[in-house]
Amino acid sequence: MAADRFGNPHAPNLPYARGKILAGTEDDFAKLEVALSWIRRRGPRSIHIFTGLEHSLPMAAEELDFADDEISPALYFERLKELALGHLGGSEELHDIALLNRLTGATMAPHLTLVSRGTS
Repeated sequence: MAADRFGNPHAPNLPYARGKILAGTEDDFAKLEVALSWIRRRGPRSIHIFTGLEHSLPMAAEELDFADDEISPALYFERLKELALGHLGGSEELHDIALLNRLTGATMAPHLTLVSRGTS
């Protein structure tokens, strides 16, 4: 069983270690109850998510027309590609880009790792 950088062993069936503060599932639920009570009391605009797992997508009414899998790429993909290749140092003749969310990225990573070029 692996350990975290503090020497705490990873908990069974979890990708992280338990510690003294969050020692078990009961502590996880207590922490969640406190967080939910803060959100209810203070409102959603007073909360900041620092986990990188932000799930919201606040949009103005006039932006909703562009929130589509087909419309946004049709309007913005060429500019995105130009900026991405410029930032990463690629050339349009040799390179391409793909914009992925976490789920698509998690699906593509093993595919690109395990499937050989030319495999059908």
